Amino acid sequence: MMASSLSNSLRPLVSGLLASGAGTTVLLDGGVSSAQRTSWLLGGVRGKKKQSSGSTKNQCGFPVGKKRGAKVYDGQRVPYGSVLVNQIHMTVFPGLNTRFGSRCSIMATHHGRVMFTVERTNLDFENDSYVQRYFSEDLKGRNMF
Repeated sequence: MMASSLSNSLRPLVSGLLASGAGTTVLLDGGVSSAQRTSWLLGGVRGKKKQSSGSTKNQCGFPVGKKRGAKVYDGQRVPYGSVLVNQIHMTVFPGLNTRFGSRCSIMATHHGRVMFTVERTNLDFENDSYVQRYFSEDLKGRNMF
């Protein structure tokens, strides 16, 4: 009789908890169901606490520059196809037995000895395609060193 009266006294309490609209299911042992635990974990995602910082351009220090300039000097022997001068803009002009490579670099067309000279030049704007491509018309008629 005592057990039935105890269960009768707990029945409204348990049924009231089960019928509550709180969204949790209370078990008799006092624990929380696994469905409630996962819903709490999924619903508990929060935003970030700190703004992101900007990225840096050179993270590993200062990059090494390109190796431009004269690769061989006056009097050196060179084989066919070797690069004599690396340059972006035409500052050193090709002479005999040389040709332009990519980006105005000068390359040897024959085996031989290198000779650098400084002399006046009169550019031929009518016939030379390199002169037409890399020089402006205001240099026409002027001597260059």
